[in-house]
This record gives sequence, structure tokens and C-alpha cells, in this order.
Amino acid sequence: MNTGASAAALRGHTVHVVSRLTPSVFNFLYLATQSIGATGAPQTVIAIDDAFGKANLGELRSDITVVAVPDHASPWARSRALYQHLVDVSRRTRIAAMHLHGISPGLAGARLVRQLDDRAMQVFMSPSSSRALTARSLLQPLLLGLVRLQMQSRQQPAANLDLDAMLMKSLASLPVRVVESAAADVFFRTPHHEARRPLVISGGGHESVLATARFIQLAVLLGDDSLALSFNWIGPAQTRTENAFRAAGIGHFRTASAGERAQRLSTAWLWVAPHEERGFPIELVEAMACGLPCVAYDCESHRDVLGDSGAGFLCTSQDEMMQRVAELVDSPELRTRMGEAARTAATARFSERVFARRLLQAYNVLPGVVPESPPPPPDIAFPIERTPS
Repeated sequence: MNTGASAAALRGHTVHVVSRLTPSVFNFLYLATQSIGATGAPQTVIAIDDAFGKANLGELRSDITVVAVPDHASPWARSRALYQHLVDVSRRTRIAAMHLHGISPGLAGARLVRQLDDRAMQVFMSPSSSRALTARSLLQPLLLGLVRLQMQSRQQPAANLDLDAMLMKSLASLPVRVVESAAADVFFRTPHHEARRPLVISGGGHESVLATARFIQLAVLLGDDSLALSFNWIGPAQTRTENAFRAAGIGHFRTASAGERAQRLSTAWLWVAPHEERGFPIELVEAMACGLPCVAYDCESHRDVLGDSGAGFLCTSQDEMMQRVAELVDSPELRTRMGEAARTAATARFSERVFARRLLQAYNVLPGVVPESPPPPPDIAFPIERTPS
């Protein structure tokens, strides 16, 4: 194995191309840029300049060049805009590696690779959501072409979930490298001490109408005074949702930083993921890292994360979710056993060190070359969405 060649490959310029950011995509991008930056490689991030991007892109490493691209309603228009900025970067420096997050960046990157015909360039594509892969539309042939393009550049496609990897493989019959996101170290370090009163907690980095509605319903149905349950939601919410939280007796916290989220989770009895998630379920992973037993809606992404770890229950209905919550509240032994299993599983699979090793392996860095663990993800700012009066 040529150590010098591997190190030199990473020291080339790496470009990350992102469409509209979400909390899970930003979590991956932040950790990826920290891990690569720790090797000394120069980096550029080209991202759509929407409200979430404006609030969070400034938290990336100071030595990263951030190119904010004006947003467009059409994915085709976004792709053209991203492509123009990719061309600008390629004219200033040779791009050694390019990571494309989502469909619009994938189309932009494919066009640039065809134009440059640089077979030494490493090209990675990660779908930002499996929704794009499962859609029965023209997107499937486009994705197939992108994955084949990466094969021509002698690299493997990369996915953030085993689910996405299987779907991408089914489109192109190619092995796919899986690089899962990680929970910040602070979630593993924070001691777990249950509150005196049973506390059920949930949340999300961006508001989902279905998720909040199901959590509110759960709080109402289990809100009998004899049970003495408390419910908290962590994350942004519009005014109408905040009013519904108050009516249901749910505590609402707009906690943004990893440290603050870890403190809120540390006193909970259990975590509830009440709806289907199509991207990487980072909030569920953070709860596991905190040692919380989990009750999650049975969907592919939750099944992929919880698996047979013994860290929680997968539920197919609201009634089953209520039963599992009650079962955990009634059994300290079960909560302890599942909570310990959750933290063990998260440590083995979703730590920052595991993330850095897998990412650098995907970028053709020697398996033994692992930089210092990146600092924890920064405070994520959630733009306040105003409800029209």
C-alpha cells in the first residue's frame, strides 16, 4: 500500500455540493468537513443560500471556502446554478474529490465531470433523502446515470443509510459505501439521571406536521392524572403548534446546541419517534447515545438504526406505541436494560471516531490514519417560521 499516494490524494481540493440544507444533512456535512479538514486538505462548500443555510453555514471551519448560491424553486434551476459555481471552482484549482449531496448537486456534478473528463477525480454521491430514490419518475434513470458516471471515475457511490445504499445498488448494480452520520461526543458523555416524574421526550430539527400531531395525540391519550406523565418536545415549532403543545400540556424547548439537547435528554425516561423519517434519523441516534430506551414508528430508517440492538421498540400503530410507552414507564428494569443497549449500540456505530474512520476510508485514506475526533456539531440555528395571519 502506497502511504504517500493515499495522503496526497486527500490533500487535493475537496468540494462539497449541497442543495437545501436540513439538520441531518448539515450534521453529516459538518462532521465530514471537520474530519477532512483535520488532515490538512483544502475544502470548498457550495450550498443553496436558503434560510437554514444562512443561519448555519458560518459554523463550518474558518479555513473552508463557503459559496452561497441563490435559491431557485425548480431543482433544474438549482442544478444549473450549482454547476456554474462548480465551474468557477474548477477554473481556480484542480478538484481532487467531489461529494454531491442530493439530486440537484448530482446533476451539476455529473455535468462537470463529463466536461473535465478527469478520471483521477473522486466522485461521491449521497442522496439527501431516500424519497428521491423511491419516486417513480424520471429521477431513477438520472440517478442510474450518475452512479454509472461514478463507476467510470473508478469510485464507489456513498450513502448515509443502509436503506439508501440498497436502493442505489438496485438502480445500478454497484456496491455502495455507507458512511453514517454520528452523534456528538457530548451525548455519550452526559450522565443519564431520570427525572422523578416520568418524562417522555421527542423532537426534531425541523417541524413535521405529522410528527407533532402524533406526539400531541400521544400526550392527550396518556395524559391521565393517575399516570403522572410529562411530555417535552425539543425543536422549532410554528405558533399554531406551540399553542397545541400548551393545550396538551407539552413542554416546548427551542434548544439548538448539542450540549443543551443532551442536557434535556439526560433526564428523560424514554424517547419517542412518532412518525416515518426518510432521511438519517439523527435525533433518534442522539437519544440512543444518551442512553434512552426508544419507542419508534416502524419505518425503514428506524428499523435500520434500531435493528436487533435491543435499544427499543418498533411500533406499527399509535395504539402499540401507547402500550410500549406504558410498558417502559412501568418497568425500571426494562428501561435500564434498553437504555444501556442503546448507548452501547450507538457507541459502536454512531460515534464521531467511527464516522471519521469510515469517511476517510471512503476517501481513500489509509484505514489507520484517523485524525483527532472533530469538535461536536455547533449550535444549529433554526429560522423562526412565521404563520401568516
